[in-house]
Order: sequence, then C-alpha cells, then structure tokens
Amino acid sequence: MIPSTQRCQTGGRRCRVSPAPVYGRKPSPPRHRIKNGPGLAAATLTVLLLLHPPAVESRRAAMTPFVTERLAHFLNTLPEGKQLFVRSYLAFDCTHDLVGPSACGNCNYFFVVERGNERRGNLLFRISGNDVRFLRYFSFSAPYAELPCIGLSEEEALCVALLWAEHEISSQGRETLQATIANRQFPLAPLQKTAYRLLGLSCP
Repeated sequence: MIPSTQRCQTGGRRCRVSPAPVYGRKPSPPRHRIKNGPGLAAATLTVLLLLHPPAVESRRAAMTPFVTERLAHFLNTLPEGKQLFVRSYLAFDCTHDLVGPSACGNCNYFFVVERGNERRGNLLFRISGNDVRFLRYFSFSAPYAELPCIGLSEEEALCVALLWAEHEISSQGRETLQATIANRQFPLAPLQKTAYRLLGLSCP
C-alpha cells in the first residue's frame, strides 16, 4: 500500500493516512455444465412426474370422452372414483349415451352406448351398493346372444335384455321395430324373443 498525506481534521498538522486496502473480487465458483444425455433426460422426467403425477394425468384423461347430458347427469350421481372408473372404459373419439339404469334385485344395470366413425358398441355395467363393475363390451351388435354367457343369472339376463329391448322401442319406434322383426332374415336369439314378447311385440 502506498501512503498518502492528508490534512487531519483536528489542528493544522499533517498526518499520514493510509488508504483502505483494496481487495480484488473473489473468484466465482466453477459452474457445472449439464451435458445432454441420459442424465438430463432422467432429470427432466423426474421433474415432470413431480409436477404431473400419473394419477392426475389418468384422471384428466378419464374426463376426456364426449358424453351426452343425460349420461353426464347420471355419472354425477356416482362417487367421483366410480365416475372415473366408468369413463376410463370410454373411447376418446366416440360419443356416449346412457341406457338405463334398470333395477334387478339388489343391483342396477346400465348400458353406455358408444358411437364413432370406426367404433360402435355397447358397454354394460352393474352397480351393487357403492361398487360399479364393467361386465361386457358388445361390439357392433345387440347384447341378446351374449348375455347368457357373461355369468348373469337367468333373472338378471332377462332384466338386462328387457332394458335393451325398451331402448330399441324408444329409439326406433314400436312400428319400425315390429317391421324389422317381421323382415328379419336371421332368427332371433331366445332371450331376444322372450324380451320382445314380454313387451308386446310379435315374434315369428
């Protein structure tokens, strides 16, 4: 340090005052550069999983399918977890409507009618207390022939068949459905005949 001469504040004497030492900047710590590679990819994936847990993503995806107001209102009567369970079976590129529910014993059955450009089917669910179960996907066809093969009792199978037959009458009209039955080229399934006759339709 080089001393300098300054006038003291008290008296006229001159005194030597040493300037304050000047220190240089401390060296910056070395920066660690993250190289592109598996480490960076793993770190990015970890951050994404923390921000968007899989459970949240699956719930968001489960809310995506298009549903009619009738089906949406019905689903809102179910616990949230059961709503998501039903929606998880629905295709993203289809519309969905409700048929039912219909009570049979201590259970309720309902269909979700699924329609799309390349997909057409009917999903059958059963509600027992707070439990909701998916039973069958009936692809491109009415459910009558398959109902006896999915583990239902005869009473339950007939109950579901009547539910679907009532849907056919309401959607097609009784006269149109009766004409379709009369002009049908293939025989009706036994359960289908029983359901139609119980609803007042004539079957060959």
